Amino acid sequence: MDLSGQSEIDSTQIINSEWYRFYKNQNSKLNAMTFNQFEVKKNFEYIQGNIHADYDPGFSECNKSFIIESPDRNKYIDFLSYSTLIDSKDSCKILGFDIDQEVNLVDRVNKTVKRIRFSGSIETIEDAVWINSSKVILFCQTADSKKGIKLFFECFNFENNQYSMYMQPDYYQYVRSYLNTKYGFKD
Repeated sequence: MDLSGQSEIDSTQIINSEWYRFYKNQNSKLNAMTFNQFEVKKNFEYIQGNIHADYDPGFSECNKSFIIESPDRNKYIDFLSYSTLIDSKDSCKILGFDIDQEVNLVDRVNKTVKRIRFSGSIETIEDAVWINSSKVILFCQTADSKKGIKLFFECFNFENNQYSMYMQPDYYQYVRSYLNTKYGFKD
């Protein structure tokens, strides 16, 4: 796996992630070293996000469980608030999902919400892990009804506005998805 340009990310951070271990347990053929760099973008541009940040009056306390904070707690990634339908009157019961998913970087210090990623019906962002206060990895999968699921991850470096994607070469059949298992949703 070539992680050039991502000097603070190495293969052990992928291999040790809950996401990777979850899928490895379902498929012993999964190998972190076979993920290939698929795309690189420099000078990545952000657009305004469409969620309420945790400092906004419109923020629902039900969305707190979807926040993945940076180590210094000044920023967080939110990849579920945009698409999740929640019944806030019934102990934050999750009712379902929209087919689109928006990933937002929230900066609590500068009071900004920036959309860093948007996906449609065939891709799912399943988790995020901060490497440090300016780098994050998004763990994702794309589905094909005939071929199965292909895993990929995306690295964002907010300090130098760089993005890179690494994709598994093959599709596999998995019994459960990581996202549904982590949050207790039905597949």
